[in-house]
Amino acid sequence: IAEGEAGHSVEGNMIPLYAGAQLLIPIAGPVAFKPRFFYYAALDNSDSDNSRKTFEFYPRAWITIDQWTISAGADFLHKQTSRSDWKWEWSVPFYVEYKVGK
Repeated sequence: IAEGEAGHSVEGNMIPLYAGAQLLIPIAGPVAFKPRFFYYAALDNSDSDNSRKTFEFYPRAWITIDQWTISAGADFLHKQTSRSDWKWEWSVPFYVEYKVGK
């Protein structure tokens, strides 16, 4: 699955942009690997020093049994904080979902 979106600010010359892809790779039975790759940006047409970008990589395991889904992985972000500075952020998301009904 791929998605993306672009726009333009009402005031100023900012262009918000994101694009990404997510894959579903079956491993065995109810277990799958579901990595996600995304690019986010706020681009300034009038002053490129104000533009910022972020790259995201989110690999995760996906287990679905009947109405239960369990997901666990690690979310890595490489964010631009100024014209020449970048920083890494990461988190370990985990969730459990139960669907009522069929």
